Amino acid sequence: MRKLWGLSSQIAKRHLERMAGDDTDFKSKVTLAMAQELEDKAVESGMPEPSSDRDRPSLHTLSQVQGTFGPGGTYQHVPWESYVTMETESRLRRAGKLPRDKKEVVLDDQKLKVKTAEEDFPETTKVEDILTLKDTMNLRARAFHMLNVCPYNVVASYGEKIVEHLRVTTAEGMQPTLNEPRRADREIMSEILKWVAKGRGSIEAGLQHYVSSAESEALWKLLAPQPETLPDQGKEKSAKPKSPPGS
Repeated sequence: MRKLWGLSSQIAKRHLERMAGDDTDFKSKVTLAMAQELEDKAVESGMPEPSSDRDRPSLHTLSQVQGTFGPGGTYQHVPWESYVTMETESRLRRAGKLPRDKKEVVLDDQKLKVKTAEEDFPETTKVEDILTLKDTMNLRARAFHMLNVCPYNVVASYGEKIVEHLRVTTAEGMQPTLNEPRRADREIMSEILKWVAKGRGSIEAGLQHYVSSAESEALWKLLAPQPETLPDQGKEKSAKPKSPPGS
């Protein structure tokens, strides 16, 4: 009886999905086969070939970049921790820790539609040192190139400007941290994407401008080392509102 109930539920679900038709609000996820095809084309067009899965963006990362910068995307800055390697994703999959999409059928404008919402991705390595930051910049450059957001060399050159900040020698009490580059990167990317979302310019042109204007653009000044006693200005804003105390 339990198997019969499960089978009938699946049949009913497929029937409703056929009735609902395509969900135009849902951006299709990148599959393993798609990722391999994207990588092959990217390597042919100039992206360095990854040496292992540690160099490859995960399916989650590619899907998020596609949903953010593809047709109908939000064109919002993607936090560093959203760039996850294929190696990490495979490990989470083997451990059964990958989230599953939730589907529900809703009535919208007198039509049935299938809404798909992706659960939050498990928390991965926090970007807290220069090596992790370099890996993150590399993953972003690869994901952008693979999905035709921006050429690898342009994104990589911009990322190197961010990383260079951590190599400078500073006065005592002014030790550079990741707070400054995190905030600067967020503000620069948000400024570029603000105009791109309006159909003015491109991400490639915006990044090239900031790479060539590192000495004159005001937003680069955010990279200046701050006294260690100042509050952290680099933390990403939480996407979910915090619950009031006692709730």
